[in-house]
Amino acid sequence: GKVKWTTHVVKPKSGFSITSAPLYYNGTVYAGGSGGEYGVRGRLTAMDAKTGKVKWRFYTTPAPNETGGDTWPNNGSYKHGGASIWNTPTVNPKNGMLFFSTSNAAPWTGGRREGENLFTASIVGLDAETGKYNCHFQEVHHDLWDFDAPSPTVLMKGEMNGKEVEAVGEPEIGRAH
Repeated sequence: GKVKWTTHVVKPKSGFSITSAPLYYNGTVYAGGSGGEYGVRGRLTAMDAKTGKVKWRFYTTPAPNETGGDTWPNNGSYKHGGASIWNTPTVNPKNGMLFFSTSNAAPWTGGRREGENLFTASIVGLDAETGKYNCHFQEVHHDLWDFDAPSPTVLMKGEMNGKEVEAVGEPEIGRAH
C-alpha cells in the first residue's frame, strides 16, 4: 500500500486535469491530459512502470518542426491548441500500436489558428514502445463546432474488400447542438 513513485505528468496548477484512468501495457504507464478549455497543449505521456521516469511524450498539437506542425499557423498557437485526451488509450498487443482520441482545438473561434490543426478531433496511432507517430484520422478539420472525439477508441474486426481486417474506431455520442 505504499507509494512506489510519483511523477508530475504536467506542471501543477497549469490548467491540466486528468479525466481518465492511466493505461498499463508491457512495463509502461500511459496518461493523457485534459484542459483544452484552459489553453493547454494536449499530450500523452509514457512512464516506466517501475520507476515513474518519463519515457516519452507525444504532443497532440505539434510544434512547427514535428509531424503535423505545418497544419498550424506559425504564430505559437499550437502551444495552447487543446487536443486533450479525455479517455484511456487502447493498445493492440498484436502489433504494439497505441490508439487514442482527442478533443477539439482551442480556442473554438479559430481566428488565430488557421489550418487543419492536427491532431485535434482525431484518432491517433503511435508505437506503444517509442511513441513514434504511425497514423491518424482527423474527424473534423479546423473544428469550430466542438465536434471532437471524446469517446474512447475501440479495437474491432470487420470486412474490407472481402477480407477480414483489424480496425480502430471511436463511437460518436449523440449531440444536442
